[in-house]
Amino acid sequence: MRNKFKPKLILLFLPLLLALGPGAQYSAAPEGGYIEAKEIGSAAFTRDKVWRGGDGAATVDLGNGRVLWLFGDTFIDTKASGKRSNATMVHNSIAIQTGYKVKKNNIRFYHGGKRGNPKSFFRKSSKTWFWPGQGVMVNEKLIIFLCEVRKAKNKFGFKTLNWHIAIIDNPQDNPKEWFIDYAEGPKTSGIILGFSTVLKVKNYIYVYGDDNTSKHKICLARLAADKLAEGDIKEEDIEWWAGDKWKRKSNTFQTPAFLFEGASEFSIYYDPSIKKYIQIQAFFLKSKLGFRTANRPEGPWSEANLFYTPQNLGKGEFIYSARAHPELKSKGTLITYNINNKNFGKLVKNENIYFPRFVKIRFGRRK
Repeated sequence: MRNKFKPKLILLFLPLLLALGPGAQYSAAPEGGYIEAKEIGSAAFTRDKVWRGGDGAATVDLGNGRVLWLFGDTFIDTKASGKRSNATMVHNSIAIQTGYKVKKNNIRFYHGGKRGNPKSFFRKSSKTWFWPGQGVMVNEKLIIFLCEVRKAKNKFGFKTLNWHIAIIDNPQDNPKEWFIDYAEGPKTSGIILGFSTVLKVKNYIYVYGDDNTSKHKICLARLAADKLAEGDIKEEDIEWWAGDKWKRKSNTFQTPAFLFEGASEFSIYYDPSIKKYIQIQAFFLKSKLGFRTANRPEGPWSEANLFYTPQNLGKGEFIYSARAHPELKSKGTLITYNINNKNFGKLVKNENIYFPRFVKIRFGRRK
């Protein structure tokens, strides 16, 4: 049964919430608790003179105190002037954070090509490009899920084609020295796997998929971790959550269960403070961040609960690309979201947006 958390529960413990500090927003959470959300800002990303903003912002714990950041479309200022107006846009970039606490000077950015001729970090074809999804460490290898995209004459200007993985055998080295092998996933009935989030569960990698429609119906597949690390993925290697058990596609089973209507980008992680899995996403039309909960990665998932409203959005601006970063140390969980503008010219001029923005969330209970 799906849980519905009623906002009026907040009134029962409003005095407690007011004592927690200014500048935060509070909403109801499971089992009579609350969620506190407070914006931290973008300072960790704005100081670099070359890297002038990007979206996506997924993270992977590489171990040894290093965190990988994965970004989608990115502005690179070849003149290092710190001005987006001088920048070139590439389709993806990365960064390495040293240490698990976010600081103003411990994130180093990387892109492909040379300084005067920047290119995407992950690239394979001149006619299509990759947007990175989520990554995971398997057998000391780094596996990154990628969505292949091409230009299209539609209202978005692009069309997603299929999912791929990048396999890096030496992720502990400098990214400039990474050996990257690419492998294309099987055509999974139009479902793009791994662009949103992945989870390591025992000997499996759980991979969430999007049906590639405007409703963003989310399903769940899993792959044996060892098989994924080999890179040779076949349709018969994939198990799908069918609503009651895991199944491989066959003549009697073709359609996986849809868990909820989500977004193309989101995160799922386990929060030990409430002993539940948490799904974080941005709700584009509502301009709010929201969460769902479940006791298991496959659900059933609760209804969406909106918990944070970004302030002072300008004309044409919208939020998207919300993700959680549980590997980062904080008194709570750090999540990021991004602000874009429908008018590209205004996006270029406004250096206050298109940098991932941190929001710290914390679940609490009434005393």
